[in-house]
Amino acid sequence: MGMRAAHAGAAAEQVRAARIDAAERVAAVVRERAVDFAVLCGDTFEDNQVDRALVARVVEILASCRCPVYLIPGNHDALVPGSVWSDASFSRAPTVRVLRDESPIEAPGGATLWPCVAKARHDERDPTLWVRAPSDGRVHVLLAHGTVESVHYEEPWYPIARDCAERARVDYVALGHFHQHLEYVGADGVARMAYSGTHEPTRFGERDPGQALVVTVPKAGDVPAIEPVVTGALRWLVVDATLREAGDVERAKEAVRALGDGAQTLLRLKLDGYLRVDEQDALVALAEMVRDRFVFGRVESTLRPAPTDTAWTKDLPVGPVLDAAKLLAQWAEPSFDGRPDGVSADVAARALLELYAMAATGE
Repeated sequence: MGMRAAHAGAAAEQVRAARIDAAERVAAVVRERAVDFAVLCGDTFEDNQVDRALVARVVEILASCRCPVYLIPGNHDALVPGSVWSDASFSRAPTVRVLRDESPIEAPGGATLWPCVAKARHDERDPTLWVRAPSDGRVHVLLAHGTVESVHYEEPWYPIARDCAERARVDYVALGHFHQHLEYVGADGVARMAYSGTHEPTRFGERDPGQALVVTVPKAGDVPAIEPVVTGALRWLVVDATLREAGDVERAKEAVRALGDGAQTLLRLKLDGYLRVDEQDALVALAEMVRDRFVFGRVESTLRPAPTDTAWTKDLPVGPVLDAAKLLAQWAEPSFDGRPDGVSADVAARALLELYAMAATGE
């Protein structure tokens, strides 16, 4: 919560509002399912500088769950002096409890929670190593925030071993930090450890985001039933289109139209391949449609002039213009590694297409 969403451009405010709406849907699921308790495993907030009015709103939503809600700090909202967790809103919501210490606590339904609290932005130690649950007939649930080994993540802190559930002797490990839903199967073939992912998608390329997990463990030692429940609303779509022949631009436009109502969709349309000079106007119209039809729309292109149109370079005057065309054609190849600093294949390809269009119109 409090994500700035700069990557969503002018749609950032709508993206932030969607996260509040999704949080309310999570609370509604909690009430409808009459769960014993709910847990949030870190990074509830974007950072410790989020607006305190937002903190109060989040606490209000969590209090509406009508059951105990347990939170652990994550690396973004670590338990440090002056953090969001010191906000007075938490003291006014007795059912919303921030777990601040590495010590087990009893929760409703015969459960014991083992909170692994993030107390710094970065930490290279496994936060779960202290947990050793006893065989006392209670359902033991470990709450952790970190990166399970083998998961590629841009913030690879708080490493967690894949055999965490077995080693800690717990019935379930609830994980935060990774934005996608992901379950881990132990040596016994049972999934006792899972990331729920974010309650609302945060960026392009996430798999199965916008969910909460309803987890049922009837008694100690039972196999957890892990049920994903959709809570997100916005769609963050990446569509790839390769242009090879005449008419492919129009076909790409039809594929974009087929995505339906754009009021809840953010789109990255990635184009590669070759463009005919007579399809320049169609490409401009496609880019305008992507920009105007969706909450957020962007066309990313690595298009190059069509091989069948290479004759256009023969009409270029010998000298700097022709030399530029040859250089740009070389730099536009993604596999070419001799481009000057600051020049990408994408930029070179777009520059080549501009030159291509000017040559075709006699400019």
